[in-house]
Amino acid sequence: MAYPQTRHEVHYGNRMVRAFVERPPTIDAMFRAAVAQAPQRDALVMDGERLSYAALDARVEAIAARLIARGLTKGERLALLLDNGFAFLECVLAAARAGLIVVR
Repeated sequence: MAYPQTRHEVHYGNRMVRAFVERPPTIDAMFRAAVAQAPQRDALVMDGERLSYAALDARVEAIAARLIARGLTKGERLALLLDNGFAFLECVLAAARAGLIVVR
């Protein structure tokens, strides 16, 4: 079995970390690729509720647009006080799409 190629990179000023060579540049890019690959496949399943990648993407886009409309700009922090569930993941992905940093 072939394993993905890795390399060492410097992040956070001087911290050396091992990273995959071929990886999406952002969480949003990884999510968009999953949406493009299988939009009707289940992305989330919890307590009998199901949400497809396409439906999740639409929710993420709407939340990201509202965050930007409220004046939040790339690099700003967004505090989330949510339980684990659909809303938490939707907000984390929306923040990534808007270029925000999530704090919990």
